[in-house]
Amino acid sequence: MDILENAVLTSEPLNEKAYRRLKQAIIQNEIKPGARIYESHLATMFGISRTPVREAINQLISEGLIVNKGKGVNVVLEVSVKDVNELYDLRLIIEKHTIDYIASHYSRINDEPLTLILDDLDENMPDYVNQFMKIDEAFHEALVGLVGNDRLLKIYKDLIDQSKVFRKVQAYRRDKVRNAMDVHRRLLSALKDGSYDKAISLITQHIELGRMEALHFYEE
Repeated sequence: MDILENAVLTSEPLNEKAYRRLKQAIIQNEIKPGARIYESHLATMFGISRTPVREAINQLISEGLIVNKGKGVNVVLEVSVKDVNELYDLRLIIEKHTIDYIASHYSRINDEPLTLILDDLDENMPDYVNQFMKIDEAFHEALVGLVGNDRLLKIYKDLIDQSKVFRKVQAYRRDKVRNAMDVHRRLLSALKDGSYDKAISLITQHIELGRMEALHFYEE
């Protein structure tokens, strides 16, 4: 657990610090899916009491990254084929709803943040693929954020965090990244042009392709 080593927490709020460190370790697969989470072990590692650690664990349970098995047993989310399908089903519902909302409110929506996010990708950077994953996440969150529904955005962010557990095993090549970025740009162009049926088609194809690639690793 490289992320957790030497992770003594010294500033307030301790529960937030513990939450961020633990979440990062789970998302980056330093703590493997199915691994049991022990309050006492983390408290010792962080150099804090068990109370803020317990609060951090409870927050991650509410986000779906840790699963409570009962009787004080907490484990990191293990992703199954059913989980992958449920996550992508919900993404599709939320993002299609977002486009429907934009179709009715576009005159009051500022799309500049979406353009700036896409323009931030530099193909010459050595960590081009990792940069793409951050930009992809930022673009879709900004898109859903246009609805202005904080609860909806919170649900969406939780879904994305859960999907990071299995997205780490997917292979992203430069050609796949270019294709994905092209879809993002065509989607934004369709929204600007008022071509909402085209936008729905693009977002559906984009999400279904992601589903298919994710399922490839879990159906074998």
